[in-house]
Amino acid sequence: MSSSKRPPEPWDSFFRELDEAVDSSVRIDCIGGFVVMLLYGLERPTADVDVIEHRPRAAAETLMELGIRGGPLHQKYRIYLDRVAVAVIPESYDDRFVEMFPGAYSNLHLMALDPYDLALSKLERNSQKDRNDVRFLARSVPFDLDILQERYTTELRWQLGVWTLVGRNYAQSIDPSLKWHNGWRSQASLSSSEPGASSIKLHSWSICCNTAFGISRVSY
Repeated sequence: MSSSKRPPEPWDSFFRELDEAVDSSVRIDCIGGFVVMLLYGLERPTADVDVIEHRPRAAAETLMELGIRGGPLHQKYRIYLDRVAVAVIPESYDDRFVEMFPGAYSNLHLMALDPYDLALSKLERNSQKDRNDVRFLARSVPFDLDILQERYTTELRWQLGVWTLVGRNYAQSIDPSLKWHNGWRSQASLSSSEPGASSIKLHSWSICCNTAFGISRVSY
């Protein structure tokens, strides 16, 4: 995790102008590549901050108007705040927020998901960039797969509408060499919207994390 007291430019100037635009405490809750890069140290460019919540509402809306894509600060610094309309995140994420750059700004408080919640927030989209981010987090944190599995099971899976798979049907749903059996398709042909798809995605995350750990155990 980065120990820097301030973000690099142009982020610092961007946030400083947001901070100066309000005269009371404002909290912005952040996810996505911005957090992976500036809090956890991944070296890859990003031009936006994914924002899932901001409070208090009136003051935070002032910041969003300044920093949103197409707004004055975006035009000045070429980076922006991106409001995320829907995010699938472990249920109790709010209890585990980490403040980024505490004390750097007088009124602005940037809050970020903890690494487990951040990794699981990428499960639904599951793009190559998301998988690379999770692989990086697994190496740098590193992950305890039992925590990752437990948080997925108790706080996230129900949001994805996953059907519980047991016994042989479960095994076949995650085995890419198997085709149709009892109504289930192989991993390769299972779309992201079908029952069991997110269980398969968790399987891919476990493999990703285990690869980073250099161990052979896979937790489903």
